[in-house]
Amino acid sequence: MTSETSSALLYGLFPSINDICKNDPQTAKALNQAFVRVEKLAPGFSNDFLENVHKRSNSTRPNQFNYDATLLALSSQKRPEFQLSLER
Repeated sequence: MTSETSSALLYGLFPSINDICKNDPQTAKALNQAFVRVEKLAPGFSNDFLENVHKRSNSTRPNQFNYDATLLALSSQKRPEFQLSLER
């Protein structure tokens, strides 16, 4: 996977899916796994998917941030699944 793909999955799709499906963790897990499988078969799919969703939403609100700026901003957010615990 490329860094763009990883960013799209890790900071765009996974958090969105988990948020939308917070009452149904099984569905969230299945969707996350499906996107990982598709990404392995068609590298760059997640990035293209999010970019097109972003373009569509910007067509109704043209003064929003561009896709790259949005992904960069999201990548600076703290994600609990990537934080290390020092507890023993």
